[in-house]
Amino acid sequence: MIYVDFDFNGNQFPVNMYFLNESEIPIYFDLTETLFFENGFLVESAYKLADGVLEERILIPAGNAAWFQFRPYKTERMPVIKGQLSYIEISDDVRKESVLGKKMDGWGREFEILLTYRIGDEGELKTSLSAEFREEYIYFTTQKPEFFPSGRSPYCYYIAEESEGGQIAASLLFEVASASLYYLMLETQD
Repeated sequence: MIYVDFDFNGNQFPVNMYFLNESEIPIYFDLTETLFFENGFLVESAYKLADGVLEERILIPAGNAAWFQFRPYKTERMPVIKGQLSYIEISDDVRKESVLGKKMDGWGREFEILLTYRIGDEGELKTSLSAEFREEYIYFTTQKPEFFPSGRSPYCYYIAEESEGGQIAASLLFEVASASLYYLMLETQD
């Protein structure tokens, strides 16, 4: 079995991927064929995003794990949304916050990761997983989203907007709608 966790929490939309290879054979995470898409358009491959720091294929031996972080997506704010905001209450078991926000529905961007790895000896068998997700809510606030109750979710990220003095003036928080993407189980093929 090969397990893959996704976590998007943090600044400027990090895509964190955690591989756990519980099979008895090695796998190779293929960075050249792992691709990131935004609204159906190719953004970049994982290899090019690594900017020469990582090899084209990363060996994950049997019984081992590996963690990767990429920042493939554009994170500009969408000014047209700002005129349509209303107060939204977000909460967890501890506290509640009321912030200006909007449920994105058709406005939210759609993202896709085409995750590719090879099983066994390098180049022997290629397996791809297409993981899709989209923006669900957008929030405008003067408080950093990591301090929101939902800001501790693995499906959140934010854009920090700074004033001339370098202080954070506003932040945008996005929630990834498909929580089922957080934990994916992939079966090796014969």
